[in-house]
Parts: sequence; C-alpha cells; structure tokens
Amino acid sequence: MSAGDPPPSDPEAFAPTIAPATAQRPAPATTADGSPSTARRSQGVESYQDTVAGGGDPRPELVIAVDDLPITDPGQYVSEREVARGGMGRIIAATDRILGRPVALKELLHADPEHAARFRREALVTARLQHPAIVPVHDAGRWPNGAPFYAMKLVEGDDLAHLLEQAPTLTLRLALLPKVIAVCEAIGYAHAQRVIHRDLKPGNVVIGEHGEAMVVDWGLAKELDSADDGARDHDAYRGDGGAALTQAGDVLGTPAYMAPEQARAEPVDARADVYALGAMLYHLLAGHAPYAAVGTTQTAPGFARRGIRELLAEPPAALPAEVRATVPELAAIVDKAMARAAADRYPTALELARELRAFEAGQLVSAHRYTLRAMLTRWVRRHRAVLSVAAALLAVMAGLGALALVRIVRAERTAQHQ
Repeated sequence: MSAGDPPPSDPEAFAPTIAPATAQRPAPATTADGSPSTARRSQGVESYQDTVAGGGDPRPELVIAVDDLPITDPGQYVSEREVARGGMGRIIAATDRILGRPVALKELLHADPEHAARFRREALVTARLQHPAIVPVHDAGRWPNGAPFYAMKLVEGDDLAHLLEQAPTLTLRLALLPKVIAVCEAIGYAHAQRVIHRDLKPGNVVIGEHGEAMVVDWGLAKELDSADDGARDHDAYRGDGGAALTQAGDVLGTPAYMAPEQARAEPVDARADVYALGAMLYHLLAGHAPYAAVGTTQTAPGFARRGIRELLAEPPAALPAEVRATVPELAAIVDKAMARAAADRYPTALELARELRAFEAGQLVSAHRYTLRAMLTRWVRRHRAVLSVAAALLAVMAGLGALALVRIVRAERTAQHQ
C-alpha cells in the first residue's frame, strides 16, 4: 500500500443502503401548498448546505476524475441520519426536497482520484441496470467541493445474511429460496447487459418490508465489454468482517463466496457470479457459509489470505446428508454452480435461475441424475389427480364388468334348469 492510499479499513461496510425496518422516518415537511419545506433545519436536522456544501474549494484532482458529473446544490437534500460508515465513505438517509421522497445518499470520504473514478463508474453502472431487484439510482453528481455522490432508493428491511441467521432449520431457510431465485434473475439480467457484480453474498441482498429482494453494493461491478473500465481484477478484499472480510489484499471479492479463478486474481466473467450465487444457496441449505471455519476469526491480520488459501486448496465441505436426502435437486444445483472449473458451471445466472424455477415448479432439474424409481415416483406425484380419476374409472368399470359377469352366469344357470 502506498503512502497516499487510505487506511485498509472496510471500504464497503457502508455500502448496503439499509435502514432498519424498526426505525421511524419522519415524513417530509411541506408548505401550505404541499411543496417540500426547509423547516426541518430548525428541527435540528442538518441540510447539506450546512455540511458538505461549504466543504472548501473544489479539488482539481477530483474534478478531473468526475468532471462529467454535474455540480449539485447540496441544499436539495436534507440529511436525517447516517445509515452506515466505512473507511472510504458513508450512506446518509436523507430527503430530496424537490421530490419530497426519502433517498440514500452514498458519498466518498477521504476521496482521491482513483477512488472517485471508481465511485463514478459504480454510480453509472448501477444506474443503467433497470431491474426490480436491483437498487435504483435516482441522481448522481458532485458537490461544490468536487466530491462525487449519488442518490438511490432507501431500502428498509433486513439483509439476507441476518434472515439466514434467524432461520435455524432447513425448513425455515427453504422459505427464503424465492428470495435467492429473485437475486439469480436480477443477476441474470445484469449478465444480459454484460455486467458482472463480483461481490455477491447474503449481506449484499436486502429483503424489503414488503418481501422484495434487492441486490445492493455494485462497487466491484465490471462491464465485460469495456476494454478499460477501471474495474481491476487486483485490488482489495471486500466484506463485513465475518466469513466475508475486507482487508488490503491482491484480489477483488469476498473469500467465502469467491470463485477460485477470482481468488487467483484471474480475469473473470459471469460464471464467477454464478459461483457466488451457488455459495449463497449453499449457505441457505447448510445454515452457514462455505468454508465456515474461515469466518471464525473476525478481522485478525492475515485472515482473508487464510481464507483464500483454503479456497484454492480444496472445495468446501459437502452439504449435510440431511440436505442431500431432503432436497437432492438443490444439492445438485449447488454442486454445478460451485464447480471448481468455470466451464463446468451454468454459463450465466439466468440458466441457474431457470434450474431453480424448475425445482420450485416440481419439474426435472438437469443437474440432478434421477433413478428410474425416482422418475416413476415424480411422475406419479405430478399426475396424482389424473391417476386418481383413472383408478376410480377402472374400479367402476371392473365393478360393472363383474356385475355383468354375474348376470351372465345366472342367466346360463337358469337356462340349464329349464
């Protein structure tokens, strides 16, 4: 790390745009005609005019990095609370005075040209991904001091990592499978746009108050068709301090959910995201992240590299026997998604989502090898209603046939007696 680099703290701990569901967000103040009011400043809520608006003269080095972003009047936003903060930036819950709606403002702290350029790319890549399960960007710009920011939807709810912690049994965790499928479909959409996320994990999936799944933190996203989008494959670990740690290092990603080729700092494609989605599904089925032992030491020095070494040395422990007996199709999907060789995985997240949808609908899963007995059992189960009707009809026909036979026998006996 060079002398000008920021400290190796967690650059993305602030990234998830999550406001706890229990927090009460005050309604935007309005004037008599219903327009947003500036009265909140008298209630002790800071306006950006009071904070970053007067952040000093524009910094030429930052202006060069983000000179295509418009200068924004900080007075447009009223800050309410800081949602999260990390070594590189923070998320502020705020109100857009013009539109009168809540937003999450993401901005850099201790910005330098390199990180400012990456931040700009993150905002632009996220903004062009228009999908219900991808956090939408409402605005992007730079403050008068040159520091970039962007405004996005304020997602209120819990992240998937917390929900998995609160589900101690396989049955409870399987109830979260539709959320994982929704994430796979969102990432499948991103792959169709030639964008990969590169840091998928339960902590970067927010489940909103109405049950919607939202993929957040696209800070490591890479445009595959860009010759030089600045998203290097060698940089810093990302994570939250558990099985997903952020440390200064050599590769991008989160060790517990990272594809082997990503751990080797090789160029990656959509199949690295597929591996991470498979690792999330592994977490759902097993109740813990792959390489769970990696998460036992929090932020101790060298922790991330130990995780990388374990990842490169061998695959994670096999899923529990209970899982393979209860949902063998899902276990097979995990095995394929987390294949060590990228060529053996699903090509994109969309193919993975289709497999999961097939399982959900009770259809055959291509990754699973079915025995003849299992095929017959599934066929009977799927056609149970038809088989029930057919069996009833056969019973009626058999009964009618038996009755007819009895009558014939009786008629023959009667004829013989006469």
